[in-house]
Amino acid sequence: MEFQVGDLLFYRPHSKGFLGFFERSVCLLTGGPYCHVAIILDASDKHTVAQSLSQGFVISDEYGYLDYCLHKGWADVYRLDIPMLESQKIAILEACNEFKGLPYDWGDILDIAVYRLSGRRFSLGSAKRLMCSEAVEIVFMRAGVILRNDLDTGFITPNDLSQSPLIKKVS
Repeated sequence: MEFQVGDLLFYRPHSKGFLGFFERSVCLLTGGPYCHVAIILDASDKHTVAQSLSQGFVISDEYGYLDYCLHKGWADVYRLDIPMLESQKIAILEACNEFKGLPYDWGDILDIAVYRLSGRRFSLGSAKRLMCSEAVEIVFMRAGVILRNDLDTGFITPNDLSQSPLIKKVS
């Protein structure tokens, strides 16, 4: 598959142990198939990906692993429904480099869980931390694309993003 800068990777639960439990819990709480989302930054064979993980916001080459996930059916690729401008691609790269090293926002995860279970909203998250879907939404906002204008950025989930009318599934 030919990737493009700004393609979104939506992951399904596939891990074992605690991480697998966490992935399945995210899907259960959000009512959808996806537990994680990342951004393709490099259209070459290196498959450079930006994502917010437990160790923080990272940019890494996923060559091999990404193809393996797609082959196993653990991930889907979505793309903007309209062509991305060069200036938007640059804005995505710049935002990802700026966010590199920011810690993961476990507070937002807790906020979402409490809200989905009780209907009560808290504000345990931090503007200096990012969960995966929040990072994707903010990166795209920096490029002038608002994937979901109907949801609070800190409460947006991978499944919410996958329902954006601006993107389509390409694999």
